[in-house]
Amino acid sequence: MKYYLCVDEKGQFEHDLFKKEKSTVGGFFCNESSYYKIEHTFENFLKEFNKQVTQYKPHIPKLTKSELHFRILHCGKDPFQEGFTYPKDKGQQFIKEILSKVKNNLLMICHTSGKSPLYLHPQHNYVIALISLIAGVITNQKEILKGSNELIIKIATRNKIVLSGYAQEDKEKYQSILKKEIEETLRRALLPAELEIKLEFLQAKDNYHLILADFLLGAMYDSIYAEEISPLPKKIFDINQFYHISLGNKPERILSDLQKNNNIKEAALLALDFYNNKEEKYQESAKSFLYNILPEFLQRKDFSLEFASLLDLFLSEINAQRHASPTSLEDLKRTSSILLEIEKEKNLYLPPSIKERCLYYLVHYEAHSGVSADPQNSYSQQYENFFKDNGHLIYPSLPERVSKRLETKLIALQSLYFNNFLFEDIIKDFEPEINLYEQTFKILHQREKTDSLYARLCGTYAQALAFCGSINNNKKLIYDAIDYFSIDLQYLEEDSQFKHQCLSFLLSCYWMLEDIENYKKTFRDMVEDFDNIDELLHKIEKARLSENEKIFRLLDFMRYAELAERLDFDNLSAKSKKTLLGLTEKYSNKAIYYPYNLFIKWNALLQFRYGCTEKAMQLLQLIDKPIDNSIFYQMTAAIAKMMMRTIEQNNQRDEEISNTIKILRSQYPGFKRFAEAKNLSDDVKQNNHTIEEIVRLMPYYYS
Repeated sequence: MKYYLCVDEKGQFEHDLFKKEKSTVGGFFCNESSYYKIEHTFENFLKEFNKQVTQYKPHIPKLTKSELHFRILHCGKDPFQEGFTYPKDKGQQFIKEILSKVKNNLLMICHTSGKSPLYLHPQHNYVIALISLIAGVITNQKEILKGSNELIIKIATRNKIVLSGYAQEDKEKYQSILKKEIEETLRRALLPAELEIKLEFLQAKDNYHLILADFLLGAMYDSIYAEEISPLPKKIFDINQFYHISLGNKPERILSDLQKNNNIKEAALLALDFYNNKEEKYQESAKSFLYNILPEFLQRKDFSLEFASLLDLFLSEINAQRHASPTSLEDLKRTSSILLEIEKEKNLYLPPSIKERCLYYLVHYEAHSGVSADPQNSYSQQYENFFKDNGHLIYPSLPERVSKRLETKLIALQSLYFNNFLFEDIIKDFEPEINLYEQTFKILHQREKTDSLYARLCGTYAQALAFCGSINNNKKLIYDAIDYFSIDLQYLEEDSQFKHQCLSFLLSCYWMLEDIENYKKTFRDMVEDFDNIDELLHKIEKARLSENEKIFRLLDFMRYAELAERLDFDNLSAKSKKTLLGLTEKYSNKAIYYPYNLFIKWNALLQFRYGCTEKAMQLLQLIDKPIDNSIFYQMTAAIAKMMMRTIEQNNQRDEEISNTIKILRSQYPGFKRFAEAKNLSDDVKQNNHTIEEIVRLMPYYYS
């Protein structure tokens, strides 16, 4: 039996430094009979749709095969070039209806995520993504493909192939060579012996299957097609898990070839990536190169300076993946640590520019891992000590040196202070830094109203004030926090990615103050204008946001809905309650780490309020076990148990709750102060909090 994989691409595959956009390849997988049904369905539906539309609106042009492109139909025109236009509502209707008609013929829809560590040339990046997708599908569907003798892969020819040299002069020959190379690479790497693979590069406008691949890829990234996409079996393949296949699965030979061609920097980056691979052969090849070959080159000043810049790009890519990939943080730690380990074990001189980058990203690891660091033995302290002696060698300019030190300190505060509940200490230690910065740049600030570092300093200080105000029920501190958040917003760039985060922090302040009017006003600054709570929910539901952005926006909405209901101010309609619970159901099943765990907790409270006690208990059981030893995750689990205790009116979880609070009080002075301020005893029977108080027990946005 034959199977088909139909693939299109989205984006330019340029490096982020040149063009910030998501680049991916994706499409669908189906069997032979479904493949022909799709073509028949598409052809008939196009005729029916044209007849239906033009019957009542003859001025609307008939769609032909060549105009069936997601971008044109979704936007009403091609935003990148003049030409065919079509009513946007009808175009989107066409996409939705055809997806609904063919959905039963699709075994899987899929796309890639992430990027390879050597993300340099656009065509190279595209080919790596393409091979990773195919390898991912073959691996994922190996049981089905066992009974098959042929996998046919239809690939949409790229509109822009970035070629050079002879390849540019003879594109057809290039496509032929590329086809054979990909087939051979896959055959060597992982294909079952009995499976024959065939690649075909085709013009998308001439092929209904590639048109469908284009529609699916576009729809997977746009929430207005969620109803059509969500029922389909979907798989996302991380390029980092599969790109080694494109290198022939022979790590030692690859590193050796790069070394022979004097591509040492590229080989070093590849070795660092191999070091994180789960397979032993990759790790051993990586260590051999990093320990035995690289040290000699690191002693050359010109090499080390160039390599430091590439290393920074490489580590920043791993760091950027931390929300999307659960292994990224550990990868960041391993990769940043290996060069420091080599320095120590081989008594090697590691150039300051490289050592500074390794320590800098270890500070990132420490801050985002959620684990509380000992200030005296932390990566942050190592960085501070190193920078004090060597900062001037790396950053001769004093303003740049001040900026780098403060930027790293801002990152370090998370693990040293926030994770340890040392909020008062932040205020004490950080106030002099802000005052010094303000005095130094006072004259410039009178005429310069953009300073992202100053904005971040104020925003961090504001968070500490808000946490302290939350714990001690000190409204003055919360109002002071609002003032500093306002300065933060004032000095951020107009299009700063941190603007919505700052507005969310402000919303949490107004929520603590039960200031519903300012909460609503600030929400209007975050989303487009709205008249009532039902309309606001609709806007958030339909917004074109990443999943991470949407979950935070929905959390802000849930706080508003919770506060409005508590104050009997702006209650949700029955229809909106149903919509909200549907959305919370969808996102509650995604994950249990931050911020999903908060989302699940508030979902449980709303379910309890609406009388769905059994559902509330099911949700709380998702988060009643900590995923690490940090205060935040330990207390999130304890609070879930406390809520269940209150709902069920029994004491079967009392010992677990008491042990958690007792251990945290003994280990963390900051938590002990918090527990005393909140009357949180390690004898649970003495804690007489209502479920409404329990859900808001953690300070500020930790709740």
